[in-house]
Amino acid sequence: RWVGAMARSESDETVFTPPPRRLGKYEILSVLGEGAMGVVYQALDPSIGRVVAIKTIRSLVLPPAERAQFLERFHREAQAGGRLTHPGIVAIYEYGQDGDNPFIVMECVEGRTLKSYLEAGQIFEVEEAVGLIRGVLAALAHAHGKGVIHRDIKPANIMLTAEGQVKL
Repeated sequence: RWVGAMARSESDETVFTPPPRRLGKYEILSVLGEGAMGVVYQALDPSIGRVVAIKTIRSLVLPPAERAQFLERFHREAQAGGRLTHPGIVAIYEYGQDGDNPFIVMECVEGRTLKSYLEAGQIFEVEEAVGLIRGVLAALAHAHGKGVIHRDIKPANIMLTAEGQVKL
């Protein structure tokens, strides 16, 4: 079974595990990003030919006592995001599970994170910065109006499209 892109061997060394070829019906195309708890893949929905992003978690690396609670929180994240329809919020299409691997299928945003711009030394003009802030605040206001609180606002979770659209 697939556990994630990084796994521990019996000798406690980190080893690379290649990405899966599929998650559910989705064909994995590439790795978009990786964090401590999971991997985000670019994938193809073969039913309609749409490119999507799939957020996964490494549930099997969690202690068994914490696993059920974490998986429930991940599922609630998908449900909360699925209730939101706003141009500044990434659309959630599906929550699924492939074996022991839960995943969230969402809109694949063509762009870069605000973090990547800042790390590259990008300095935004005042008007640009105000526009970015307004975009984030509009998306958050929509979410809050639906009873959803984003608990992890940071530059790595703010995407900017080539057209300058902000996406949370």
